[in-house]
Amino acid sequence: MIDISEIEKLFLLSKISIGRDELVSYSATLDDMLEYMENLKRIKADNEEMVSVLSLNEFCLNSRNEYDHLGDFGLKCSKQYLDGFIRADKVFDHDER
Repeated sequence: MIDISEIEKLFLLSKISIGRDELVSYSATLDDMLEYMENLKRIKADNEEMVSVLSLNEFCLNSRNEYDHLGDFGLKCSKQYLDGFIRADKVFDHDER
């Protein structure tokens, strides 16, 4: 299971800097989230709210390449990632993945 606090730290770092090292960290975090989302999708979700959260996060991930400069859209998506993953932790048992 991905540690939400660690993801949050990396996103906060990405919000205040656009240096090469920080962008590498940001990309690695998105890769971690993609893997995490794929694991969530493998678990049958009968909760409509969770399906919409996954769809929203997927939209943000698919759109991120157009917003690599981390403008307002990127920052809104990063908050939605965190909100979605925190809610996912409450719905799914990660031992089943």
